[in-house]
Amino acid sequence: YDRNFIGDGYRSLLLSDNSYQYPFLKINTTFWKVKYMVMYAMFLDGPDGKDEDRSYRRKYGTFHYLDVNIGKRLTVGLLESVIWKYDSTRAYDITYMNPVIFLRPVEFSIGSPDNALIGLNLKYKLTDHRLLYGQAILDEFKIREVRAGDGWWGNKHGFQFGWRAFSLFGVRNLDVGTEINYVRPYTYQHRASATAYAHFNQPLAHPLGANFSESVTSIAYSFKRWGLLSRISIADELS
Repeated sequence: YDRNFIGDGYRSLLLSDNSYQYPFLKINTTFWKVKYMVMYAMFLDGPDGKDEDRSYRRKYGTFHYLDVNIGKRLTVGLLESVIWKYDSTRAYDITYMNPVIFLRPVEFSIGSPDNALIGLNLKYKLTDHRLLYGQAILDEFKIREVRAGDGWWGNKHGFQFGWRAFSLFGVRNLDVGTEINYVRPYTYQHRASATAYAHFNQPLAHPLGANFSESVTSIAYSFKRWGLLSRISIADELS
């Protein structure tokens, strides 16, 4: 009963510790240069002031995350998740207990109306004290609509790009980081709030949800028992 975080930055577009705690079962496996995580979780829809009968409805999620070290410097991670709601005819869908990654074929095979996402996490070590990292989240995407350039609402995706340095300029415990986050409107949303990528009306990824661009820069320094942290975040709506 806790929260989870996937990524190497201050924010995560895949799964973050922003929302309230929730019950889950997580299995981690490590072999060779591969780490694999399977997680089954239960969430709650948030309060609905218009219809109390629709408040705090149960919903479930299955997450698969594959993390692979390629060489000594590059790490690539792949995430897929699916969120579905509980009702009287369908409780926990046993189909989604399949621990093997790539649920999309399973979802299509059962004609699912559920909310599925796929994500990418990258990390590259420039040196032992410098690294680049990034993420991409894909909810819905049509290249034809992107080329049209008319801002079609269904192109739901986001990305993150960041840089971190430890012991900058040779100063021990002086750490600096900066990152950019961008998420298009309606990303993580679905046909109803009961299948949205959220828990208690709080986003499971970035705290701003969707429809924003953000930059975050932080500087941290510690000396003996003293610590100093400065962080600046600037965000704006896309529309």
